[in-house]
Amino acid sequence: MFINPNGVSLIICTYNGSELLEETLRYVLNQNVPETIEWEFLLIDNASTDNSQRVVREMWNIQVPCRIIYEGAKGLIHARNRGITEAKYEFISFIDDDNWIDKNWVSTIYDIFTSHPKIGICGGQIEEECEMNPPAWFEQIKESFAVGKQGESTEDVTRNRGYLWGAGLSLRKSAFEAIRSAGFKPLLTGRMGNVLLAGEDTEISFVMRMAGWKLWYDERLQMKHFIASKRLNWSYVVNIYKGFGYSHAIFEIYYLFFMGRKLSYKSLLFRSLMELLPFLIWRGMNIFSDINENPKRLQLQLYYSKFSFTVRNYQNYNEYYNQIKDLNEGLKQLGDRNEITELMKFSVITVCLNAERFIDNAIISVISQAGNFEIEYLIIDGGSHDQTLEIIERIIEPVLKDKSQWRCQDINFRLISEPDLGMYDALVKGFKMATGDIISYINADDFYLPGAFQKVLNTFNRHHEKVKWLTGIINIGNVKGSIHKSLLPFSYSSDYIQKGIYNGISLPFIQQESTFWLKELLLDIDFNKLKSFKFAGDYYLWHEFSFQARLYILPESLAVFRINENQKSSDKYLYLGELERIASKKTSRLDRIKILLHKCIWYASPSIKKKISKDILFHS
Repeated sequence: MFINPNGVSLIICTYNGSELLEETLRYVLNQNVPETIEWEFLLIDNASTDNSQRVVREMWNIQVPCRIIYEGAKGLIHARNRGITEAKYEFISFIDDDNWIDKNWVSTIYDIFTSHPKIGICGGQIEEECEMNPPAWFEQIKESFAVGKQGESTEDVTRNRGYLWGAGLSLRKSAFEAIRSAGFKPLLTGRMGNVLLAGEDTEISFVMRMAGWKLWYDERLQMKHFIASKRLNWSYVVNIYKGFGYSHAIFEIYYLFFMGRKLSYKSLLFRSLMELLPFLIWRGMNIFSDINENPKRLQLQLYYSKFSFTVRNYQNYNEYYNQIKDLNEGLKQLGDRNEITELMKFSVITVCLNAERFIDNAIISVISQAGNFEIEYLIIDGGSHDQTLEIIERIIEPVLKDKSQWRCQDINFRLISEPDLGMYDALVKGFKMATGDIISYINADDFYLPGAFQKVLNTFNRHHEKVKWLTGIINIGNVKGSIHKSLLPFSYSSDYIQKGIYNGISLPFIQQESTFWLKELLLDIDFNKLKSFKFAGDYYLWHEFSFQARLYILPESLAVFRINENQKSSDKYLYLGELERIASKKTSRLDRIKILLHKCIWYASPSIKKKISKDILFHS
């Protein structure tokens, strides 16, 4: 399902690109887009320390939505993933901070995708714009700078070329979300700050091919690539080819898979050595010659880097190949989905009373979630007499009036403010009102992290046959909201849940703010019994759910539990007293021994837990 077929999200990911952005933005601001086409502009600030954000704010002067989003995880792959998550529209076009696009770029992107429904990814023709006269060697290697044509003419390049450059790379959001839900986690991470790794655009092209989408080159998509003088430097180019070598080692595994051949590490190593050998011989024959600025020197660097990567990573090749194989299986299963494809609405409940201190963070974390879903947000207030209701109105009212602020398909909001019999009495009111397919509740003190809902939806889609409820990484935050402790859960045994073991003493709690479930699990809940609890009503839910389905673990950060002095569960004795009333099974001596072993594993490294646990999901 499309996010919004009638729109384009134009995205620039930048790291300290303030010097380049001004000229690039002139071309963005000069776009000739018909009024019938909706579009937006996003700047993903990838941990910049310059004034990139200020440049955009000062220059943006057109009536088109412009959003500036900070992504603290360094690396182009992180910035692009954030851009895809935040994008409002179905058609996403990435340009670099040194790409000067044609005035019809946005309208052409729209035309390509709406006219050709089988195209998943497209690119265009790129011309160099050098700050200085390029060196003599530039013409022979300019494709290394993503310069030139990517096809003979406007055509399908899925098979003959098989990949597209990252500069000007445009794709369908729904197509990318589908491959991500099938388990795609890139083996290549792209550039990280000043480290010139490469190839993430090619890997995305490969995976799009695996998913059955066409790759398209269109000559109407024209841009200039501004190349600064400092990049027209031989040592810079050598560094690029070093990154190419690492990337080609990974591409080799994809090629084997496409050809239907089994992985043989010895064959890969031998082939890599045979590719390198002619250039080693050439270097030996020219040992007393200056080979700088000779294109063969770059080929030597590429194949040497590829060979050294293959040697150093021999233990990982089976893992790489199996990851691609599992992805392919996941993509096949996308065509076999049934009712889970309709799981498009999240019902989120916040129960509050005099929550003026933190409720703004909780609300914003819900309504700013981006992705292919609807949000039904229910706030059940117990009759606050501080500024809680005024804060809710101040945040929600502008959002409901201005749909351009929405990051998802739809937002429905309901507020009830009336006296209640306690937190779980209010929560039951919310549960009875909820109409969504996926349910969660977030306390007014806590907050969701960006991208949480889409990760949850992707996981339910991918594992719809077995996953009915899930939880994420445990994140504990301080009063300011900063995370000071994170823990990947090891396992939540249904038997141990029923015995009351996850009590924060024997084993860690099941964190409510990171837990999501399908609405069907609420059908067997005794709401009158739930309302009787004052402290441990959440554990009553987990106890009842455990009889219906296993709790799975998504190894992602979804939310943050904020510690402060006013939380009910801070009174551990009262909480534990209620928990004893909930537990339906007794703990044996053998259980106590097993719990000690489990506790050791719980605090082991994530890599160990992922190898041992049967409950941790790997295709989010």
